Amino acid sequence: MDHQIDATDGPHRSPGADDGQWTVRQNPKALVTLWCSAGDAGTIGGLVRGDRGTRPGARPGRPVAGRELGVHEVAKNVFCVRGTDVNWLLVREGRDLTLIDSGWLGDVPALERSIRAIGCRPGDVCAVLLTHAHLDHVGGLNHLRERYGVPVHMDPREVPHARREYLEQVRPAALLQRAWRPRVLAWSLRILRAGATRDLAIPHAEPFPHDGPLDLPGRPVPVACHGHTSGHSAYYLPDAGVVATGDALVTGHPTSPVVGPQLLPCYFSHSARDSVAALDSLAELDAGVLVPGHGDPWYGPLSSAVAEARRRAASSEGTRR
Repeated sequence: MDHQIDATDGPHRSPGADDGQWTVRQNPKALVTLWCSAGDAGTIGGLVRGDRGTRPGARPGRPVAGRELGVHEVAKNVFCVRGTDVNWLLVREGRDLTLIDSGWLGDVPALERSIRAIGCRPGDVCAVLLTHAHLDHVGGLNHLRERYGVPVHMDPREVPHARREYLEQVRPAALLQRAWRPRVLAWSLRILRAGATRDLAIPHAEPFPHDGPLDLPGRPVPVACHGHTSGHSAYYLPDAGVVATGDALVTGHPTSPVVGPQLLPCYFSHSARDSVAALDSLAELDAGVLVPGHGDPWYGPLSSAVAEARRRAASSEGTRR
Protein backbone atom coordinates (compact mmCIF):
# COMPACT_ATOMS: atom_id res chain seq x y z
CA MET A 1 0.00 0.00 0.00
CA ASP A 2 1.41 3.36 -0.97
CA HIS A 3 1.10 6.10 1.66
CA GLN A 4 0.34 9.38 -0.05
CA ILE A 5 0.57 11.80 2.86
CA ASP A 6 0.70 15.50 2.24
CA ALA A 7 3.46 16.46 3.17
CA THR A 8 20.43 29.15 -4.18
CA ASP A 9 22.57 29.59 -6.13
CA GLY A 10 22.06 27.81 -9.41
CA PRO A 11 23.30 24.31 -10.13
CA HIS A 12 27.02 23.78 -9.92
CA ARG A 13 28.73 21.10 -11.98
CA SER A 14 30.61 18.73 -9.69
CA PRO A 15 33.99 17.44 -10.89
CA GLY A 16 33.68 13.81 -11.93
CA ALA A 17 29.90 13.78 -12.01
CA ASP A 18 28.24 11.98 -14.89
CA ASP A 19 25.98 13.62 -17.45
CA GLY A 20 22.63 14.47 -15.93
CA GLN A 21 23.96 14.73 -12.38
CA TRP A 22 24.68 18.00 -10.65
CA THR A 23 25.87 19.15 -7.29
CA VAL A 24 23.72 21.96 -5.90
CA ARG A 25 25.24 24.24 -3.29
CA GLN A 26 23.54 25.42 -0.10
CA ASN A 27 19.89 26.60 -0.32
CA PRO A 28 18.79 24.87 -3.55
CA LYS A 29 15.62 26.18 -5.13
CA ALA A 30 12.49 24.12 -4.76
CA LEU A 31 12.26 23.21 -8.44
CA VAL A 32 15.73 21.70 -8.30
CA THR A 33 15.07 20.00 -4.99
CA LEU A 34 12.08 18.15 -6.44
CA TRP A 35 14.29 15.87 -8.47
CA CYS A 36 16.83 14.92 -5.84
CA SER A 37 15.87 11.29 -5.61
CA ALA A 38 13.89 8.43 -7.07
CA GLY A 39 10.79 6.44 -6.16
CA ASP A 40 10.06 2.79 -6.71
CA ALA A 41 8.17 0.88 -9.33
CA GLY A 42 4.89 0.31 -7.53
CA THR A 43 2.86 -2.08 -9.67
CA ILE A 44 4.81 -1.82 -12.92
CA GLY A 45 5.28 -4.83 -15.13
CA GLY A 46 2.62 -6.95 -13.39
CA LEU A 47 4.78 -7.26 -10.28
CA VAL A 48 2.90 -8.75 -7.36
CA ARG A 49 3.32 -6.26 -4.57
CA GLY A 50 3.35 -6.34 -0.80
CA ASP A 51 3.93 -9.88 0.44
CA ARG A 52 5.90 -11.30 -2.48
CA GLY A 53 9.45 -10.78 -3.59
CA THR A 54 10.42 -9.84 -7.13
CA ARG A 55 12.00 -13.16 -8.01
CA PRO A 56 9.54 -15.53 -9.75
CA GLY A 57 8.38 -18.07 -7.20
CA ALA A 58 10.05 -16.22 -4.34
CA ARG A 59 8.87 -17.11 -0.87
CA PRO A 60 6.59 -14.42 0.56
CA GLY A 61 7.59 -12.16 3.39
CA ARG A 62 5.47 -12.86 6.47
CA PRO A 63 2.76 -10.22 6.94
CA VAL A 64 2.46 -8.79 10.43
CA ALA A 65 -0.27 -6.85 12.20
CA GLY A 66 0.61 -3.78 10.13
CA ARG A 67 0.14 -5.43 6.75
CA GLU A 68 -2.20 -2.65 5.65
CA LEU A 69 0.72 -0.29 6.32
CA GLY A 70 2.99 -2.25 4.00
CA VAL A 71 4.91 -3.94 6.85
CA HIS A 72 6.33 -7.40 6.07
CA GLU A 73 8.74 -9.60 7.97
CA VAL A 74 11.35 -10.66 5.40
CA ALA A 75 13.48 -12.55 7.95
CA LYS A 76 13.10 -13.18 11.66
CA ASN A 77 12.75 -9.78 13.35
CA VAL A 78 13.62 -7.92 10.13
CA PHE A 79 10.78 -5.89 8.62
CA CYS A 80 10.55 -4.15 5.26
CA VAL A 81 8.12 -1.23 5.19
CA ARG A 82 6.78 0.48 2.08
CA GLY A 83 6.24 4.23 2.24
CA THR A 84 5.55 6.61 -0.63
CA ASP A 85 7.42 4.77 -3.39
CA VAL A 86 10.32 4.06 -1.04
CA ASN A 87 11.22 1.45 1.59
CA TRP A 88 12.69 1.56 5.08
CA LEU A 89 13.83 -1.35 7.23
CA LEU A 90 13.26 -2.14 10.91
CA VAL A 91 15.47 -4.59 12.79
CA ARG A 92 14.11 -5.71 16.17
CA GLU A 93 16.00 -7.15 19.12
CA GLY A 94 13.68 -7.45 22.10
CA ARG A 95 12.12 -3.99 22.17
CA ASP A 96 15.18 -2.26 20.74
CA LEU A 97 15.20 -1.26 17.08
CA THR A 98 17.59 -0.28 14.33
CA LEU A 99 15.97 1.78 11.59
CA ILE A 100 17.55 1.91 8.13
CA ASP A 101 16.36 5.00 6.21
CA SER A 102 13.15 6.87 7.03
CA GLY A 103 11.13 7.71 3.91
CA TRP A 104 9.84 11.11 2.87
CA LEU A 105 8.88 13.93 5.22
CA GLY A 106 5.25 13.10 4.45
CA ASP A 107 5.88 9.50 5.54
CA VAL A 108 6.56 10.42 9.18
CA PRO A 109 3.09 9.33 10.41
CA ALA A 110 3.42 6.06 8.49
CA LEU A 111 6.92 5.56 9.90
CA GLU A 112 5.63 5.85 13.47
CA ARG A 113 2.70 3.53 12.71
CA SER A 114 5.01 0.90 11.23
CA ILE A 115 7.11 0.91 14.41
CA ARG A 116 4.03 0.46 16.58
CA ALA A 117 2.73 -2.28 14.27
CA ILE A 118 5.62 -4.55 15.28
CA GLY A 119 5.04 -3.97 18.98
CA CYS A 120 7.54 -1.18 19.59
CA ARG A 121 7.53 2.57 20.13
CA PRO A 122 9.42 5.26 18.20
CA GLY A 123 11.51 5.88 21.30
CA ASP A 124 12.77 2.28 21.05
CA VAL A 125 14.82 3.18 17.96
CA CYS A 126 18.45 3.06 19.12
CA ALA A 127 19.76 4.71 15.96
CA VAL A 128 18.96 5.34 12.32
CA LEU A 129 21.42 4.15 9.69
CA LEU A 130 21.19 6.19 6.50
CA THR A 131 22.03 4.74 3.11
CA HIS A 132 22.24 8.19 1.51
CA ALA A 133 20.90 11.70 1.97
CA HIS A 134 18.27 12.02 -0.74
CA LEU A 135 14.92 13.41 0.37
CA ASP A 136 13.03 10.13 0.11
CA HIS A 137 15.35 8.56 2.69
CA VAL A 138 15.89 11.36 5.25
CA GLY A 139 12.29 12.49 5.84
CA GLY A 140 11.91 11.14 9.39
CA LEU A 141 15.39 11.91 10.74
CA ASN A 142 14.82 15.36 12.22
CA HIS A 143 11.48 14.30 13.72
CA LEU A 144 13.02 11.27 15.44
CA ARG A 145 15.91 13.37 16.74
CA GLU A 146 13.80 16.26 18.02
CA ARG A 147 11.06 14.18 19.61
CA TYR A 148 12.91 11.04 20.75
CA GLY A 149 16.61 11.93 20.70
CA VAL A 150 17.43 9.29 18.07
CA PRO A 151 20.90 9.65 16.49
CA VAL A 152 21.66 9.01 12.82
CA HIS A 153 24.86 7.50 11.44
CA MET A 154 26.18 7.14 7.91
CA ASP A 155 29.31 6.81 5.81
CA PRO A 156 31.72 9.66 6.67
CA ARG A 157 31.62 10.83 3.06
CA GLU A 158 27.83 11.22 3.24
CA VAL A 159 27.82 13.42 6.35
CA PRO A 160 28.42 16.78 4.57
CA HIS A 161 25.80 15.79 2.01
CA ALA A 162 23.25 15.14 4.77
CA ARG A 163 24.13 18.46 6.42
CA ARG A 164 23.52 20.09 3.03
CA GLU A 165 26.98 21.52 2.64
CA TYR A 166 26.27 20.39 -0.91
CA LEU A 167 23.51 18.37 -2.60
CA GLU A 168 24.01 15.70 -5.24
CA GLN A 169 20.95 15.22 -7.37
CA VAL A 170 19.61 14.67 -10.84
CA ARG A 171 19.17 17.65 -13.14
CA PRO A 172 15.53 18.78 -13.43
CA ALA A 173 15.77 18.67 -17.22
CA ALA A 174 16.54 14.95 -17.15
CA LEU A 175 13.16 14.29 -15.51
CA LEU A 176 11.20 16.92 -17.39
CA GLN A 177 12.20 15.22 -20.65
CA ARG A 178 10.39 12.10 -19.40
CA ALA A 179 7.45 13.74 -17.62
CA TRP A 180 5.10 12.99 -20.52
CA ARG A 181 5.21 9.29 -19.64
CA PRO A 182 2.11 8.47 -17.55
CA ARG A 183 3.94 6.44 -14.90
CA VAL A 184 6.58 9.17 -14.45
CA LEU A 185 3.91 11.85 -14.13
CA ALA A 186 1.95 9.79 -11.60
CA TRP A 187 5.10 9.19 -9.53
CA SER A 188 5.95 12.90 -9.64
CA LEU A 189 2.54 13.82 -8.26
CA ARG A 190 2.87 11.27 -5.46
CA ILE A 191 6.24 12.52 -4.31
CA LEU A 192 5.11 16.14 -4.51
CA ARG A 193 2.43 15.28 -1.96
CA ALA A 194 5.03 13.50 0.16
CA GLY A 195 7.24 16.58 0.44
CA ALA A 196 9.55 16.51 -2.58
CA THR A 197 9.88 20.30 -2.76
CA ARG A 198 10.88 20.72 0.88
CA ASP A 199 14.62 20.31 1.25
CA LEU A 200 15.89 18.92 4.54
CA ALA A 201 19.27 19.42 6.15
CA ILE A 202 20.27 16.94 8.85
CA PRO A 203 22.53 18.98 11.14
CA HIS A 204 22.97 16.12 13.61
CA ALA A 205 24.30 13.72 10.96
CA GLU A 206 27.27 11.74 12.29
CA PRO A 207 29.70 9.21 10.80
CA PHE A 208 29.78 5.62 11.99
CA PRO A 209 31.37 5.46 15.45
CA HIS A 210 33.84 2.78 14.34
CA ASP A 211 34.63 0.36 11.54
CA GLY A 212 33.03 -3.07 11.28
CA PRO A 213 29.76 -4.34 12.81
CA LEU A 214 27.85 -1.71 14.74
CA ASP A 215 26.61 -2.24 18.29
CA LEU A 216 22.96 -2.02 17.32
CA PRO A 217 20.12 -4.53 16.91
CA GLY A 218 21.03 -6.90 14.07
CA ARG A 219 24.75 -6.03 14.33
CA PRO A 220 24.57 -4.25 10.96
CA VAL A 221 27.76 -4.04 8.91
CA PRO A 222 28.11 -0.95 6.70
CA VAL A 223 29.11 -1.75 3.12
CA ALA A 224 30.48 1.16 1.10
CA CYS A 225 28.63 1.46 -2.23
CA HIS A 226 29.73 4.88 -3.43
CA GLY A 227 28.24 5.91 -6.74
CA HIS A 228 24.56 6.80 -6.44
CA THR A 229 25.90 9.44 -4.06
CA SER A 230 29.50 9.97 -3.03
CA GLY A 231 28.95 8.34 0.37
CA HIS A 232 26.23 5.78 -0.28
CA SER A 233 26.25 2.76 2.04
CA ALA A 234 24.40 -0.54 2.14
CA TYR A 235 23.89 -2.50 5.38
CA TYR A 236 24.50 -6.22 5.83
CA LEU A 237 22.72 -8.17 8.57
CA PRO A 238 24.81 -11.37 8.67
CA ASP A 239 22.73 -13.30 11.21
CA ALA A 240 19.54 -12.70 9.22
CA GLY A 241 21.14 -13.05 5.79
CA VAL A 242 19.63 -9.73 4.71
CA VAL A 243 21.15 -6.77 2.89
CA ALA A 244 19.52 -3.34 2.79
CA THR A 245 20.91 -1.95 -0.45
CA GLY A 246 19.32 1.51 -0.51
CA ASP A 247 19.63 2.84 -4.05
CA ALA A 248 22.84 0.95 -4.88
CA LEU A 249 20.73 -1.97 -6.14
CA VAL A 250 16.95 -1.77 -6.59
CA THR A 251 14.24 -4.01 -7.98
CA GLY A 252 11.98 -1.45 -9.63
CA HIS A 253 11.46 2.19 -10.50
CA PRO A 254 8.68 4.18 -12.23
CA THR A 255 11.01 5.25 -15.04
CA SER A 256 12.11 1.66 -15.73
CA PRO A 257 10.03 -0.89 -17.68
CA VAL A 258 12.00 -3.67 -15.97
CA VAL A 259 11.14 -5.55 -12.76
CA GLY A 260 13.95 -7.27 -10.89
CA PRO A 261 17.48 -6.44 -9.73
CA GLN A 262 18.81 -3.38 -11.53
CA LEU A 263 20.58 -0.08 -11.14
CA LEU A 264 18.56 3.10 -11.14
CA PRO A 265 18.62 4.98 -14.45
CA CYS A 266 22.04 6.61 -14.76
CA TYR A 267 20.73 10.18 -14.55
CA PHE A 268 19.71 9.53 -10.94
CA SER A 269 23.28 8.73 -9.86
CA HIS A 270 26.16 11.02 -9.07
CA SER A 271 28.47 8.62 -10.90
CA ALA A 272 26.97 5.89 -13.06
CA ARG A 273 30.42 4.35 -13.53
CA ASP A 274 31.00 4.11 -9.77
CA SER A 275 27.49 2.72 -9.29
CA VAL A 276 28.37 -0.25 -11.47
CA ALA A 277 31.70 -0.73 -9.70
CA ALA A 278 29.95 -0.64 -6.29
CA LEU A 279 28.13 -3.86 -7.17
CA ASP A 280 31.42 -5.69 -6.51
CA SER A 281 31.06 -5.00 -2.78
CA LEU A 282 27.55 -6.44 -2.71
CA ALA A 283 28.39 -9.56 -4.72
CA GLU A 284 30.73 -10.77 -1.96
CA LEU A 285 28.06 -10.86 0.74
CA ASP A 286 26.52 -14.13 1.92
CA ALA A 287 22.88 -13.06 1.91
CA GLY A 288 19.64 -14.53 0.63
CA VAL A 289 17.33 -11.52 1.00
CA LEU A 290 17.79 -8.19 -0.76
CA VAL A 291 15.74 -5.29 0.60
CA PRO A 292 16.12 -2.38 -1.82
CA GLY A 293 15.33 1.27 -1.33
CA HIS A 294 12.83 0.99 -4.20
CA GLY A 295 10.89 -2.06 -5.31
CA ASP A 296 9.97 -5.29 -3.55
CA PRO A 297 12.33 -7.57 -1.60
CA TRP A 298 14.19 -10.15 -3.69
CA TYR A 299 14.92 -13.68 -2.44
CA GLY A 300 17.91 -15.67 -3.59
CA PRO A 301 21.72 -15.46 -3.56
CA LEU A 302 22.79 -11.83 -3.65
CA SER A 303 25.46 -12.73 -6.18
CA SER A 304 22.67 -13.73 -8.59
CA ALA A 305 20.90 -10.40 -8.08
CA VAL A 306 24.15 -8.54 -8.73
CA ALA A 307 24.81 -10.57 -11.88
CA GLU A 308 21.33 -9.74 -13.17
CA ALA A 309 21.82 -6.04 -12.46
CA ARG A 310 25.19 -6.10 -14.25
CA ARG A 311 23.68 -7.73 -17.32
CA ARG A 312 20.99 -5.10 -17.47
CA ALA A 313 23.47 -2.28 -16.98
CA ALA A 314 25.65 -3.65 -19.79
CA SER A 315 22.64 -4.02 -22.07
CA SER A 316 21.52 -0.47 -21.31
CA GLU A 317 25.01 0.86 -22.02
CA GLY A 318 25.08 -1.00 -25.33
CA THR A 319 21.72 0.45 -26.28
CA ARG A 320 22.90 4.00 -25.58
CA ARG A 321 25.90 3.46 -27.80
